[in-house]
Amino acid sequence: MWNYRCYLCDTNTNDYLCEDCKSIKKIVELYGIKSVRETVEFVYLREKEPIKNRTEVDAKKIQTRSQTTQTKEEKKSDCLTH
Repeated sequence: MWNYRCYLCDTNTNDYLCEDCKSIKKIVELYGIKSVRETVEFVYLREKEPIKNRTEVDAKKIQTRSQTTQTKEEKKSDCLTH
């Protein structure tokens, strides 16, 4: 057939849009361009500062084994006494 270039991603295809871009087009038709754009920006174009803040908060909540104060013996004695 014809040798086209996809309008959206510029790959070689046999149509004006490649299969991936046709799928994206269907999603846009289903949800609307504004909703899809907002979702893509929210998921892929986050600012680094909020991500840094979120990971710092998560790091404060998580307690690793090396940060625990109880030894194995203390845990065993607690289990045996209860």
